[in-house]
Amino acid sequence: MILTSKKIREKLNEEWPDLVWMLLTDPEYYAPSYEKIKLFVKQEQGDKRKYIPNIYECEEFSLSFMTTLRRMRADDWLEGQTEYRLNWAVGLILTQTLDTVHYKNVCISNDEGVLLIEPQANLIEKAKDSTLEAHYVFM
Repeated sequence: MILTSKKIREKLNEEWPDLVWMLLTDPEYYAPSYEKIKLFVKQEQGDKRKYIPNIYECEEFSLSFMTTLRRMRADDWLEGQTEYRLNWAVGLILTQTLDTVHYKNVCISNDEGVLLIEPQANLIEKAKDSTLEAHYVFM
């Protein structure tokens, strides 16, 4: 499913009505299925990387996840393995609990809606099941 940046903003605001800061760099994105997302999360193996305080923390895990996915999509396109010349609707999201901020990845799937991905642990949860506040999205 193809989603415009406007539609992605709408979907994100359904989950977080107060979310204002959204930087979406492309006019359209591809919304993959939950199964494709699950497969990539497993292949990406963020849980195998070592957490290093002040050097390789949540923001580096999330950046690595997003850039690895984008590189894979570009390679697939160049090799003729994908029909869509679009990035997946996956980005970084800055979240907050009562006393801490945390970067994760956010994804819009075509069958499960807005998902949060914890790349440090290879976990996926539905945004609607999360109690986290969202402050910023970069996609």
